[in-house]
Formats: sequence, structure tokens, C-alpha cells
Amino acid sequence: MAKSQEWETTDVLICGCGPTGAMLSGYLGKLGVRNIVLEKEPDITTDPRGIALDDDGIRFLQGLGLYEHVFTKMGSNMPKSEGNTGHVGVLAHKQPILEKYLRIAMKKAAECELRCSCELTSISEDKDWVYATYKDVSGTERKIRAKFLAAADGKTGYTRKMYLEPKGVELNWAEQTKYQETWVALNWHLHLPTPKTHPTFPLWDLGYTPEQVYDLFFPNDFRFLCNPVRPAVCGRFGRPEDRLWRFEFVIMPGEEEMEMAGQEKVREVVYPYLTHPGSRYGLKEDVEFPEDCIEVLRSRPFRFSARSCNKWALDRVILCGDAAHVFPPFGGQGITSGFRDAISLAWRLSIACSSNRQLDYEHLFKGWYLERKQQLDKSLASTVHNGDLVNGSSFMHLFIRNWGLWFLQLIPSWKHWLERGPRGEGPTQYIHSPGMPFIPEYNGGLYFPQTYCISLQKNAEVQFTDDVIFAEKRSHSRSWYS
Repeated sequence: MAKSQEWETTDVLICGCGPTGAMLSGYLGKLGVRNIVLEKEPDITTDPRGIALDDDGIRFLQGLGLYEHVFTKMGSNMPKSEGNTGHVGVLAHKQPILEKYLRIAMKKAAECELRCSCELTSISEDKDWVYATYKDVSGTERKIRAKFLAAADGKTGYTRKMYLEPKGVELNWAEQTKYQETWVALNWHLHLPTPKTHPTFPLWDLGYTPEQVYDLFFPNDFRFLCNPVRPAVCGRFGRPEDRLWRFEFVIMPGEEEMEMAGQEKVREVVYPYLTHPGSRYGLKEDVEFPEDCIEVLRSRPFRFSARSCNKWALDRVILCGDAAHVFPPFGGQGITSGFRDAISLAWRLSIACSSNRQLDYEHLFKGWYLERKQQLDKSLASTVHNGDLVNGSSFMHLFIRNWGLWFLQLIPSWKHWLERGPRGEGPTQYIHSPGMPFIPEYNGGLYFPQTYCISLQKNAEVQFTDDVIFAEKRSHSRSWYS
């Protein structure tokens, strides 16, 4: 291997600055671990992809000091969603804004450095270092070495596809199912019709305001449209004033993907949901939301599957986020799962980078991904179950689902459990295996709780317990279970 002076050196090289890579970098910075992030794109994409973040994800943003921006800049809470961490159950966010503030958190740490428009070209290792080459924004090839390389470069990224798969790392089907489907994902920016812009819209004469019309056609809650012919999901995301709407529908066998994402097919599939029967309002004619108030931000097909790699770490190279596992779209777990990877990996990397003795880092990282797989399997199972529930088309499935859900809502406690969804079961309790950092004999593996607290000082502000316990500390303990 080349001499050390020929290679730029850092502790951790992170490939990819999407949500997972940025979260990992931010937490490494808080722990004092030098890291360089290589991002292929020149800037944050303006296209919102993921739109949901559960209460774990909000808690992780809080840990980076970003909580004040969660509901003022990033998004809004989904109604009736309850969490287990002192936060609401689900944040309906705008991903570009989420990523913007993650990068702001990175910039506050001297140990973090982001390099955009950089494309990885090679990886190699010896017993002490992992070496990488990349092309920078000018096309010049650069050399860098790190103690560890963490790949958050997505399901088609260079690290797994070109480096680890030839070494036996595989992206396997999840044990629960071989789910794979293609859906069209639409992002719309909506504009309010008004009596001035749309004087003939029939609901003005009935006393409806523009805001009420918006709420009628685009309800505040997120919805699974259990259409046996073509399942779909839809809901608002971002801040209320953003007026952003997501609609996704499945592409059936034999249909051409790009054609189904085209304007004609989208209108055929989606606009019946935006047309209300006139009888609902005592009118003879149906009422359709004005098409010229819909601005299409995105309409494209996405292939979803439920998969996880057999190994997430090999020697000094580690996979996290979509590079290690991919989710169907039914549970809003994609970004949060990447966050969980980053949080639990960061303190382990800190130990591995700072240890003065010979450390069995392979054992350390194997314990990490076996731990993560326990929670991931639970999330995948609930996500696939959601999909099975809404995608069923047989008469018996529809009968049992529809009447079962109706019956559950007759009993208040069951209705509340149903509204909470998978989070109503509480956090994962981990089962110990070698390499996991807790003592099972003392009931270790439980999720570390968070609640509100206040000091005994007069006029003290209410705070989250995480912010008090971990305030200004560079600690290896921030994994949120004990």
C-alpha cells in the first residue's frame, strides 16, 4: 500500500450525505470523531422523497440540537399520532428542509467536513486502514484513508454494489415476505381556489371558505385508500402553509411504468378521489377540485421491496441506511431506520477510533448490526403487514378487514390502540447476543425513556430529560437503551 503521506487521513470516511450520512456525521462530530463526507450530488435535492419520521427520528434530531426547527421549518405532526419518547408519534416532514438542518448541525462541529460533487472510484483495505479514491468537483482524482468507511450511499451505491457484493455481502429478501412492487409517487403543491379566481366553483354559494374547501378535498390526516382494484395512499406533508400533498398508487402487472406516471393516467387514477358527489352538498352536479390549482412537483415510478443485507459490516467497511436495508412505503420507516443505524453506530465508531488497545472491531460492529436487525425485523414486519392489509383484493380479505376495523372502533381503548398503530406496542426490547452493550441479567436491553423535567430553580423552563442528561457531554452512552 502507498505511503501514508500520499493519502489524506481522517478517522471516518462517510459516503453519502442523505439523511443517514448527515445524521451519522453530526453525531460523530458531537463525539469528537473527525469525519469527511463525500456526496455525489452538488446540492440537496429539491424533490421531497421520504415524508414521514416517527418519534424516534424526532428524538434523534433533538439530540443534534435541532428540535426548535422540527415544527417551525421541517414539517407538522400527523393527527392522532402518539409516540413513546416525549414527542408526537409521526412528523410529516419536507425532506429537503430536514437535510438542510442536518447539514447545519454538521457545520457546527469542527470535526465534520462535507465535500459535494465527489464521486467514489475505488476502495481497498489493509489491517490498519481503508483507502478510497474519488473524483472531486473539478474531476481531479483524490486519495483519502480512514480508520473506517461508513457507506450511506443508498441501495444502488458504489460501496455495496462494487466493493462488498464481490466479497459475499448480499441484499436478501426480508424473512417475512418477498415483497416487491412498483408505485407511482406524486408530489403536489396545492393552491387555494378563491371566489375571485374561480367564481363559478359551486361551494362558494354554500358558504364554504377557501380553507374549508382545501380541508374537504385534502384532509389533514394520512390515509390508506383500500381500493381493491388499485391500492393507494395519500396525505399532507411539510408545514401546513407549504400545502404539499403526497399521493402514491400501485402499478398493476402489465402496465408500463412511465405511462402510468404520465399526466393522462394520473388524472384517470387520482382525480376520481378529488371529485365529490353533488349529493354530499345537496347539489345536482358533482364537485371537482380545480385542476389548475394543482402544481405537479413530481410524478415518477419507484420500485419498493423489503430487503436487508446478510452483513452490514465487513472488515473496516460498514453499510447503513438504504445501503443496508430497503423498506416498502407503508410504514414511514425508511429515514428513521437509517437514523437508528447512525445513532447506534456513531458511539461504536467513537470507541473503535479512540481505543488505545487492540480492539476487536469486527465483533463490535457485528453486535451493532445484530442489534439493529432485531428492531429492523420488527419494523419490516409491521410495514409489510400494513401493506397486506391495504392491498388485499379478495372478498374474504375485504370483508374481514372492513368489518374488523369497524368493530374495533366501537371500543374506545381498542380504537385508541388502532390509532397508535405499531408504535402502540411500545419500543423494541432487545434480546442479548454477543457484542451487545448491555447486561441481560439486570434487565438490560430496554429502551431508555424520555420525559419532561424542570429544575427546582424558580421560573425554570420545562426541558426534555435527554437534553439535561446529555447536555454538553461527549459520551459513548447515547444509544437510548440500557
